[in-house]
Amino acid sequence: MATAIPTNRDEKRRLANEILEAARQRGIQLPSADDRARPIVGRAMMQIDNAEEGTVLEKTLRELETTRGVKAESGDTPSSAKRKRSATDDSPTKKRKTPTCTNAANEPINLALNEMARLFFKEAETDDKKKFAAMALVKLCKFIRMMEEEITSGKQVRTFIESQDPSATRCCGPKQQKRINEIIASPDDTFAELVEKREEMAKQAAEAD
Repeated sequence: MATAIPTNRDEKRRLANEILEAARQRGIQLPSADDRARPIVGRAMMQIDNAEEGTVLEKTLRELETTRGVKAESGDTPSSAKRKRSATDDSPTKKRKTPTCTNAANEPINLALNEMARLFFKEAETDDKKKFAAMALVKLCKFIRMMEEEITSGKQVRTFIESQDPSATRCCGPKQQKRINEIIASPDDTFAELVEKREEMAKQAAEAD
């Protein structure tokens, strides 16, 4: 019997955590930090076919096994183990060095927007306009990391910025607030524009090879 991904946000998060725990038990290759592994689980959930037989948990685990692989067994050669370890480390050094938030609950927002900033900086190599977009995100993330309260909306972030530095509110305009709202509502702590940008950059990299 086929089951579909729940529409309730809390149910999605509960299911994603359950899948993450099951994936670790199966030895599926995932980053050791949960805040880095959850987005991967969330993306895998979005890839499954709701009409396919099986529970969401089972189908997502199959998707993860296909895309991420399973940890090296003792019989693996050093080279094969190295390849498998490489497959799990999907975030660059800069991502691991991203400053953390005062309130840990805001970390997914900080990570997603920082990732978008890095992609914009990469595009800035050929498009100067992207540099300004990236710098605005960097400034926005600085304020997000300062916030002691858990963020529940983009408007809340703008209000906080106004209380700290009214001249900096431009970094949290309607577009940025929408991004923040999407991240909060997303089961995999991301937003549509970021997912599209990842795919676009991956396609460009593949074409360049």
